Amino acid sequence: MGFVAYLPTNNNTNLNRTIMKRSNFMAMATLALLPVFVFMSCKKDDIAQNEVLHGMSEKASVEVMLSASPSLYDAVNIDIQDVRIHSAVDGWVSLNLLKPGVYNLHDFTNGKDLSLGKVEVSQGNISQIMIVLGENNTIVDDGVPYALEIPVIADRGFIININAMMQPGNNQPVLIDIDLSHAEQSPADGNFELDPVFNLASDLATGIITGSVFPAEAMPVVAVYNESVKRLGIPDANGFFMIKGIQQGNYTIVYYPRTKGYTEVTLKNVSVTRNKTTELEPVYLGSPFGNVGGSADKP
Repeated sequence: MGFVAYLPTNNNTNLNRTIMKRSNFMAMATLALLPVFVFMSCKKDDIAQNEVLHGMSEKASVEVMLSASPSLYDAVNIDIQDVRIHSAVDGWVSLNLLKPGVYNLHDFTNGKDLSLGKVEVSQGNISQIMIVLGENNTIVDDGVPYALEIPVIADRGFIININAMMQPGNNQPVLIDIDLSHAEQSPADGNFELDPVFNLASDLATGIITGSVFPAEAMPVVAVYNESVKRLGIPDANGFFMIKGIQQGNYTIVYYPRTKGYTEVTLKNVSVTRNKTTELEPVYLGSPFGNVGGSADKP
C-alpha cells in the first residue's frame, strides 16, 4: 500500500497569496521607476541634441593661421613640420597640420593668410604656440638660394606666447604675423640667419594699415615706424598693401621707390587704433599731387 503525502490546504493558499503579493509589488515598483529612467534618458538626449544644435561641447576648437610682413628678398622659405598648442589642462597638443612642408612666406602677405590647421582643446587657458621646423629653410636673394638658420629651442621649434581663455564650443582663430625684415647675411659663409619677430594679428589690442601706392614700375616699399616699431609692406601687382599686428599709436609712413627717377612720399602722425583698420589714401610716387618728403630715414 502506497503512501500519498498531502499538504494542508490552508498552507497552499497562504503561499500562493504571498507569491502574488510579491509579484504585484515588483511590478508596481518597476512601473513606478520606469518614468524616471525614461525622463533621465530623454534628458540626456535633449542635452546632447542641444549641444549639437548650439555648438556646445566640453571642447573648444583652435585654428592657427600664419601671415607675413615681407622682406626685400625674393623668397623666404620655411619648413613647417608641426604646430603645438600648450593648454593648461591638456599640456602640449599637436595641431592637425593640413600640409607639412616648405612654405614661401611671401605668398602670405597683404591679407593672404595661411591656415595651418585646427585642434580641439579642453576648456581653460592656452598660453603658448610652438612651430616646429624641418631642415629645408632657405632665403632666395637675386635668384640665388642660401641656407637660412632660425634660432629655435628644443625640438627645433620657436615659441609664441599668447593668452587666450577657451570656452566650451568656441572656435578661436589665432593669426600669427611673422616680420621677415630681421634677416642678416653672415660674412663667414654667406648664409642667412633670421630672428623672426611675431605679432599676434588676431589680438584685439592691435590694428591694421591698408593702402595703395603707384606706379608698379617704381617698385615701391612702404615703411611704417615710430620710436619702438618698424614694419615693412610691399604692395602686390595692383599696388595694394596690408600690414597687420600694428600696436596702437602714431606712426610715420614712408613710401620709397626702389627704381630711380621717382620721389618718395612721407606721411606723418598717422594714427592706428586697436581693433581697427586705418585706410590710407592712394599715393602716386613722383606725382606733384603727392605729399613729397625725402627727409625720413629708409628702413
